[in-house]
Amino acid sequence: MDKVLNTALGKAVATGLNVALIGEAGVGKGWTARLLHSRRRATNFYQYDCLTGEVERWGLVVTLANGLTKWLSTTPRLVETRFIKDIHYLDRRQVAFLMDHLHAKLLENRNTSSEILRAGLICSCEPERAKCSPWREIIMQFFPYEITIPPLRERMTDIPILVSKFISEWMRANHKVISGIEGEALAMLEGYDWPGNICELKSILGQACTLTENFGVISIDLIKKRIKLHSTVTTC
Repeated sequence: MDKVLNTALGKAVATGLNVALIGEAGVGKGWTARLLHSRRRATNFYQYDCLTGEVERWGLVVTLANGLTKWLSTTPRLVETRFIKDIHYLDRRQVAFLMDHLHAKLLENRNTSSEILRAGLICSCEPERAKCSPWREIIMQFFPYEITIPPLRERMTDIPILVSKFISEWMRANHKVISGIEGEALAMLEGYDWPGNICELKSILGQACTLTENFGVISIDLIKKRIKLHSTVTTC
């Protein structure tokens, strides 16, 4: 993991503040939220995916608001994580509803402000959306600790580590042995600009592993073909 990012995660855990994860599609914001959850040694992890239909988005906003209300009224409180994935897909009315609900809680008693800002909330947002209203307002008020996750093209030294990690994960999931990756194939991965970031890398390696024989080595030809064919950007 990038050292700067690792340091930021450590500080986020130390402060206990709600966190906004800002980064391009596919940089691993969901994985980072899970890592924060683990480092905080929290119990339950609740994920609210905002990339859905309008009716479903309203449902998740209400569910989130009710979950926070229940958490605030419980003593002692569990250390929980609520991850609002892709908060920029909420529309103005949904953001307004959520902010009104949180502001109502702030007015209930003098301690609630600090409690809500340390309620184990994490949101993710793409950089350009994070600068715009209405998402900027809710991020500034209720997610005081921001972490910017750099795109993969800005941390290419992570690629060998990620390649090893993703191949190992794929082998465990598929009960097949991949003996490694050709040096030229790894060099090609390190020279690619990764518009789909970490998720694209994981997808390409998964496809290459599938086409590699048991106990075989991932070849440069497989990587070259997968990069050329991989025209869609995936997110995670």
